[in-house]
Amino acid sequence: MIDKNNNIHIPFIYESLGHYDSGRVPVEINSKSGYLDLAGKVAVPFIYDQVNDFQDGVAIVKHDNKYALIDTSGKQITDFIYDEIEKFFEGVARVEVDGKYGFINAVGELIIPIEYEGASISFEGLIAVEKDDKWGSIDQDGQLVIPYQYDSSFTFYSGKASVHIDNDYFYIDHAGNRLN
Repeated sequence: MIDKNNNIHIPFIYESLGHYDSGRVPVEINSKSGYLDLAGKVAVPFIYDQVNDFQDGVAIVKHDNKYALIDTSGKQITDFIYDEIEKFFEGVARVEVDGKYGFINAVGELIIPIEYEGASISFEGLIAVEKDDKWGSIDQDGQLVIPYQYDSSFTFYSGKASVHIDNDYFYIDHAGNRLN
């Protein structure tokens, strides 16, 4: 990594380099990943199989095929129990354990139980979730807002979502009311 005056801050010895955020840069060397500070000093040791960019002081890391969250000092926020953690969006991240999905917040609290067959990321405060092969929506408190009745996942944009039941395609609002 160099600055605009071509001064080297992080030497050209790393296999990959991520984006600088929260005072940290994710890097990989010898197939192990960790984080450097902007001066190029090790901030979080190279002990992970995979690391992601920090997002508001939290990063998703992988070790022995499991994922966890860490803070900028490298302290674990969650245990390595997740098969997957997706990036945070609207303050929540989808997690997977044994083929079931739930959601955590940025401090690692499980806010939506890991019980859904499928789940989308949160858009406009609603999360599409699947139970018994039907899709509905919950809010970020886990309360059912739109009943499980749709045949596929859906996402809200500008207050409406495209849904379908059998071959009937239409739009719904945040309350699940049909729009035409």
